Amino acid sequence: MQLMLDMDGVITDWVRAAHRIHGREHLLEDGYPYLRGKYNWYRDDPRWADMTLEYFWAAMGEGFWENVVEWDPSGKLRLSQAEAFFGKENICIVTGPPPCIQTSTAITGSVRGKWKWIAREMPDYTNRVIFTHEKQWLATPDRTLWDDSPNQVKKFKEAGGNVVLIKQPWNFVEM
Repeated sequence: MQLMLDMDGVITDWVRAAHRIHGREHLLEDGYPYLRGKYNWYRDDPRWADMTLEYFWAAMGEGFWENVVEWDPSGKLRLSQAEAFFGKENICIVTGPPPCIQTSTAITGSVRGKWKWIAREMPDYTNRVIFTHEKQWLATPDRTLWDDSPNQVKKFKEAGGNVVLIKQPWNFVEM
């Protein structure tokens, strides 16, 4: 079995970093302030209405991914659990550039920044990183995807892979 391990929202806390880079970290002081189960919180919340999606994502270049993004509070635990179950040699980091900016500068900046973060924080994984939004192309019956995106999980499963949706406030609603 092989694990395809998502980066943003699974092992890294890009949500806090996005708030920090835009000067809105205060919104997270009392926990997650958005409607639970709302994956694209930054599109729908009126507290973000003063900026376009292009502006929101443009601030997240190479330096953002390399230096502002930190481990998710559960990221190191998730990684150690994954290594214990799958074996380090069977884990690949699978991540994509920001979804709304499709310029070559934004894409290469995010890829370089994420790779530098991985090189610093997870050096054993620098040769096992795949940058793509099309994670379902990697699906096989002997591969599992751990991801926080319900859409990515759905597509990977439909393509024949195994999945685990990593519970986060933006993808989970308590009943």
